[in-house]
Amino acid sequence: MHKPTCREDERSSGLFELVRMIIINPVLLGYLKLGVIFACGLLDDPQIGFDTPFSACVEFAIEPSDMFDFAGLYFNDGTAGGKLQGMVQLNAITAWNMQIPFPPKRISMWHEA
Repeated sequence: MHKPTCREDERSSGLFELVRMIIINPVLLGYLKLGVIFACGLLDDPQIGFDTPFSACVEFAIEPSDMFDFAGLYFNDGTAGGKLQGMVQLNAITAWNMQIPFPPKRISMWHEA
């Protein structure tokens, strides 16, 4: 739904590449799927995902690999360069608050999928 208003920005091109790399990597995507299964309780309630839609929030962080670059960014002292090597961390997977119902259009999309 956000695509008509969202456009790729030069600053965000690395983020799009990161998401693409996670999605096409079968090992990373498999671990992410397992995390969602456990975090959303999909093993506890077999109807979730079949009769009942669910949603998950996945929080990632990207931090510089070099401690000096990290400190430079943290203290905003300008020593960190434009291109940095970094590491990706998965910080949390949480089940979305299902007390707020999906809008009808989203439910329709879920049924079609």
